[in-house]
Amino acid sequence: MSPARPNTVMLVDDSEEVRSIVRLFLERDASFQVCGEAATGQEALQKAQELQPDLILLDLKLHGMNGIETAALLRALLPKTKLVLFSAFAEPAGNLWATRAGIDLVVPKGSLIDMARSLKSLTAHSA
Repeated sequence: MSPARPNTVMLVDDSEEVRSIVRLFLERDASFQVCGEAATGQEALQKAQELQPDLILLDLKLHGMNGIETAALLRALLPKTKLVLFSAFAEPAGNLWATRAGIDLVVPKGSLIDMARSLKSLTAHSA
């Protein structure tokens, strides 16, 4: 029996340091393969169309378009891709806007272990 194909993940955050930390953490887990990164919403739209990731992890605070605006456009381009808002600013009003934009899950920045568990749960339901 061959192991399941890892979920491809694209990271979108304006901080190169955050992207690097999250990439290193996720790549330690055979469930995930980081296929690309973007620093802005516009860059995310271009790369997502090219890479067709299973999951996109988006920061809320991005230069230009924010994560929610970017998510709404990504949802239209890639309806089957799971969109996850990864933000230090998780709050009920933000969660409502996130849901309206087509975001599948909101996870707070903090514990990478909790984030990975949430991502696994999300992708397991769609398998």
